[in-house]
Amino acid sequence: MNNVWNQCVSDVTAFFAERPKPARSTSRSSPEVKAMVDAARRRLHVLLWDYPARRRDTLSAVAHAVLDRIERTGELRIPVPERNLVLDTGIASRPAIREALRFIDGKLGSLHKDGLDHAAPESGSFEFELIPAQGGAVLEFSPPSSHTPLPRSTTWLTLPRPARRLWQSLLQNGSLPLRQLCQSAALSKNLTASVSESTLRTGRKTLAALAAAGLVRCDSEGLWTAITTVTPEHAGAAAAAANRLADGIHYERQAYRQRRAGTWQAQRRRALAKDHRRYRMWWDALSAEKRTARQERHAEAFHRLPLTAQETFKAQRATQRIAAGINETDRYRSWREGLSPNEALQRSTERAHAFATLPAPLQQSAVISWENHRARFGLPAPNRLQVPQDRDKPAPLFEQQKLFLLEA
Repeated sequence: MNNVWNQCVSDVTAFFAERPKPARSTSRSSPEVKAMVDAARRRLHVLLWDYPARRRDTLSAVAHAVLDRIERTGELRIPVPERNLVLDTGIASRPAIREALRFIDGKLGSLHKDGLDHAAPESGSFEFELIPAQGGAVLEFSPPSSHTPLPRSTTWLTLPRPARRLWQSLLQNGSLPLRQLCQSAALSKNLTASVSESTLRTGRKTLAALAAAGLVRCDSEGLWTAITTVTPEHAGAAAAAANRLADGIHYERQAYRQRRAGTWQAQRRRALAKDHRRYRMWWDALSAEKRTARQERHAEAFHRLPLTAQETFKAQRATQRIAAGINETDRYRSWREGLSPNEALQRSTERAHAFATLPAPLQQSAVISWENHRARFGLPAPNRLQVPQDRDKPAPLFEQQKLFLLEA
C-alpha cells in the first residue's frame, strides 16, 4: 500500500511541476479600457514602421509596458517613472526610454509633465494618458492618486528583444508562417522591403526562445500560434532576473536620494554662510551708538515675550547659526571672554535681581528652559559667582545665580 501511495503522490507532484503556469495577471480594468488598450496596441504596430529599425524593440517594449500598466490598473492616466520602466522592460538606457515616450506622445496618448516636481522628483513623475481612437468611447480619468505601480509581469525580461513584437503579432493576427510573421511584427527595415535571410534567422531564434518559455507553438504546417502560459522554468528564471534588476534599482534610488540630500544640504550651508557674512558686514558698518540702541531695543522686546516664546526664539537663532557653520559653544566662549569683570558682575547682578521678582513657578520654568537649551546646543554651565543682594530681599537661590550669570 505504501509503495502504491508514494508512487501516486510522486506522479501528482511531477504533473503539477511540469504543468505550464499561466502568466501572472493583476488586471482590474473594465471591458472599455481593455478594448482601448487593444486598439492602442494595433496602432502601435503601425507606428513601428515610422521608427528606426534598430530601435523598434525599445519602442515596442516601452509602449507595451505602458499599455500593460494601464490594463493592470484600469486607469487611462498612469505614472511612468523611468526607473519603473527599467524594471518593466529591462532596458537600462534612460535616453532610449525617454525617446520612446516622446515618440508615442501625441500618437498613442498624451505625456503629462506637470506631475513631476523638480524640487522633489522622488515623489512624482511624468504621467501618460491613453487617447481613445477616433469614434471610440471617451472616458474621463483623473490623475493617479499614487505613483506606486502595481505588480508587473516579468515574462519578457529574459527573452530576446523582438519576442514581445512577435508574440503580440500572433496574439492579434492568429497563426502565421515565419516570413509573414516577421513582416507583421515589423522586423523588416520598411513596409515594402522583402524579409531578408538575416531577419528570418532572427525570427527563428526568437521563436525558439518563446517556444522554450511555453509562449508559442508551431504546428506541422509551419504556422506559429501564441500561447498565454509560461513554463515553470521560465517563470523562475524571469523572477530571478526581475529580483536582480529590482535590487539594482533599489540601490540606485538610495544613492540618488542620498546624493541629492547631501547636495542640497551643502548648497544650503553655503547660502546661509554667505547670508551671515553679509549680515556681519552690515553690523560692522554700524556706529557704536546704533549698535547699542539696537541691542537694548531687541533685548527689551525679548524679555517681554512669554517664556515659551523666548525658548523658541533662542532655539531658532541657535539653529540658524549652526546651519550657517557657526559653532554655538565656540561662539558662547568667545562672547564670555569678551566681557570685562565689571561688565560680567553688573550683568549678573541685574539679571539676578530681575529673576527674584518672578513668581516661584515661573522661576522654576525659567531654570528648566535654560538647562534644556544648554543641553541641546552644548553650552557650558555659567560660572558660580556670588551676587550682591539687597538686605530687604531674600538671597537668590543657587539656581538663580546659575541661571542669570553670563547668559547671552
